[in-house]
Amino acid sequence: YLAANIEAVSNGQPAPYIAADGFLLFGMNLGGTGAIIGIAICMLTAKSERYRTLGKMSIFPSIFGISEPIMFGMPIVLNPIFMLPFIGIPILLQGITYLLMQANIIGRVVASAPWTTPPIISGFLITGGDWRAALWQGIEVVIAVAIYYPFFRMADKQSLKEEMEENPALEQGDDTFE
Repeated sequence: YLAANIEAVSNGQPAPYIAADGFLLFGMNLGGTGAIIGIAICMLTAKSERYRTLGKMSIFPSIFGISEPIMFGMPIVLNPIFMLPFIGIPILLQGITYLLMQANIIGRVVASAPWTTPPIISGFLITGGDWRAALWQGIEVVIAVAIYYPFFRMADKQSLKEEMEENPALEQGDDTFE
């Protein structure tokens, strides 16, 4: 499909296919499998030391689509708290992206970019320079953060409780959970 889109655009025609190679960089692989950049950003607000440290270590790789530090460090794998958002967020974002491309609100994929290209930049590049696609990817990141946040907060609260039980001398300060 990507080759057909490239050929059509090269001949002055609109790109005929939506699900061309690179389409998964919208939503599905936004920061890594499962739109994991959303939870990486959430971890920067963690109260527990475990997730705060993991967030600092994983945000940079996540920007470049590398999700393994979170997938196995959190872990997301076999974690019932994150099953719903991990599966649901990419489906939601891909579905909306499909509809936006179908309605010609954002451009279709007409170029190839490495899978490690950060969000916003990749949206711009793979749609042939469509700023609306780049903007949409930025909005997708915000949506992923908003949906992951309540699930992350639940896990962070649990982790903080475990940390406090292991070391009662830790001070919670003013940022305690209710």
